[in-house]
Amino acid sequence: MKELIEKKFGQWDSLISAGSQEFTQTMSWMLHWLLIYSFTAKDLTNSGLFATILTDHQLYGNLFLNVIQLRQQSLSRYMISSFLLARGQPKAKYQVNKNALEEIALPIALENLQTGVTDAFSSFLKAIYEDYDLDTALALVEDMGKQASEDFLLKNYVFDIKKQAYLLILQTKCKVFRTVQAAEIKKYLPEVEAACQDIANHLQADGFELIVPAEVKSGKGAITCSVGKKNDSE
Repeated sequence: MKELIEKKFGQWDSLISAGSQEFTQTMSWMLHWLLIYSFTAKDLTNSGLFATILTDHQLYGNLFLNVIQLRQQSLSRYMISSFLLARGQPKAKYQVNKNALEEIALPIALENLQTGVTDAFSSFLKAIYEDYDLDTALALVEDMGKQASEDFLLKNYVFDIKKQAYLLILQTKCKVFRTVQAAEIKKYLPEVEAACQDIANHLQADGFELIVPAEVKSGKGAITCSVGKKNDSE
């Protein structure tokens, strides 16, 4: 990606050494170009590319995040959508920090809401990470899908955004209550077996083990999780 940026805008070292006003304008144009490229490039294998760029502090620092903060009302939904999409990336090199939504996106989302703007994506993060209101978060997923379907850049990602949002809610619910009914999983994610595997993968990254009885595959019973052996011994 660094090579692609330099091909489009010039050498990175010369960009970051430019004057403050020129630099801010250049970074804004660059971020908007990367945003459009990330959500419209047909040959792109990393659907969470925008998130990958925003979280690559070693290469870009907080340069792009600073632009997001300056234009949070128009850009925050793309940041949150990209972080959600990155959760579903099978390739490790495209995955972002598992806490990126809470540690990076949430503060910007809260600032966005404080301006009085009505945004389902920002409200979704607030419901999960600040209010711990999973019922509200579930209701907001449909609003996110509606807003995404009406957005030129996000309309092709509605299904995946909603899927990852539901997985995040169910993962969080399992961590908090230690169990989730299979019927609830099936209600939001009909492919229960695949959903349970995704939930298990995310929980494992958080140090939990998921138990999935055979009957869960048919939408019966419940999944349960417990603290993994590594965490239990600490």
